[in-house]
Amino acid sequence: MNYAERHQPTVLRRNGKTNSLGLSAMNMGQSKGQILDRVLIFLTSSMKTYLDTRSPPTQATAPGSTSLLHAPAIA
Repeated sequence: MNYAERHQPTVLRRNGKTNSLGLSAMNMGQSKGQILDRVLIFLTSSMKTYLDTRSPPTQATAPGSTSLLHAPAIA
């Protein structure tokens, strides 16, 4: 039994084009403001890059995506 079968999380994806491996999924924008006990997130390439490098993206990484601008960290 895998995580999705055992815990029945809310599956989140960027949009309907994201492959959610056959799991029923909700777009991330629809989940804003909701309190969810368990989630399974299909990461975007920007999210994967951040988790790998801990460096926020400074420009779009995929066609049609919005560039992300970040303020400098306050020490």
